Amino acid sequence: MLVDIKAPFVAAEIPLPLNDYGVICYFTEHSSQTAGSACDAGINSKISALGEYLERDFLYHGVPSKGKCSVTELSKQELALLPFPASFQHFDYVTVEPLMASGTLRIPRSLISLNTSDDADTHFRDTSGCALGRDQAHARLSASLEFIERQSLIISWHTQSYQARLSHAEILDSCEGKKKKLFERFTRSGKVVMLLNTLPGVSCYSGVMLYRSGREVKYAVSSACALTLSGLVNKLVAEMWQSYLFIYNNLGADRAIERDYYKAHFLSMNQPETFELWGEDLSCLPTITPQKCPDYTPEAFYHSLSTLDARLYSYQEQTQDGFWFCKFLSPDFFPHMSAAHISGIPDYCRDAFNIHVLREIEIPFP
Repeated sequence: MLVDIKAPFVAAEIPLPLNDYGVICYFTEHSSQTAGSACDAGINSKISALGEYLERDFLYHGVPSKGKCSVTELSKQELALLPFPASFQHFDYVTVEPLMASGTLRIPRSLISLNTSDDADTHFRDTSGCALGRDQAHARLSASLEFIERQSLIISWHTQSYQARLSHAEILDSCEGKKKKLFERFTRSGKVVMLLNTLPGVSCYSGVMLYRSGREVKYAVSSACALTLSGLVNKLVAEMWQSYLFIYNNLGADRAIERDYYKAHFLSMNQPETFELWGEDLSCLPTITPQKCPDYTPEAFYHSLSTLDARLYSYQEQTQDGFWFCKFLSPDFFPHMSAAHISGIPDYCRDAFNIHVLREIEIPFP
């Protein structure tokens, strides 16, 4: 089923058609957890939503087992990949490839699949660091960028530290097409801040954009990662619109989506004060000059990942539709975004990013 959800930004402020800024396109199945959504202009929203839908469909229904294995058969390197105690004996496994190295390692299928009702081991799961692509290279790059985006988001949330911010003028200069008008509307209806939170030493640009207003949608947020600063800006503006519309379309509604506790938490944080939770005085951060920010290549990005001294792995598989799926994962980083389900700080993150205490509140992110 295909549904286009349409809602005004702020009805009194934007008399133009919503299509000037893009619509949310939503693909789902009846009585199924498989879904995909995206916000963009024209056919792009449908393409992006369908891509996410197929990604989730593979995660729920398509991850094939490579066979069964016993915990006692795993090597020390394979045991180190488990983010939970190995209290089970036999499990379905899949294989992953180390970054910048040859060979494969076995991990429980449940570390990838979201439908593991028949698996022996259970743990909290999410889809961070996943992507569906037209080929292996596309899927791998998209998944690894999302992995860095999510890790940057988690670490900056717990440390409340950022490298810099980008001024409104510089954001507008980087905006493409209708995103320029959209960002101008955001700044006229509320306060907007863009912050860089890229992991030190990684050759890419990761950041968050925060919105605060006294209107119906009081808070919105976006997070993204890209090889260029302009690419980051345009991703953040587009995803902020999707975040905004998600709240707008769920205001006061008793919808099935609220059964997802993480999304329900995000909706409950629709307050201007949520903006302040990201940092006490963000205005004191230095601004950056885009002209001094180089564009990075995939090769430079992967090379920088290899210098982190962290264990990074990728799972890659072709789907029945002919696309490629990839998930990036690491035992040295946070396994998911939920503060309530994190048992401890990974040693690597504690030492490399100076994280000593985890904030108990969940990240207010959709």
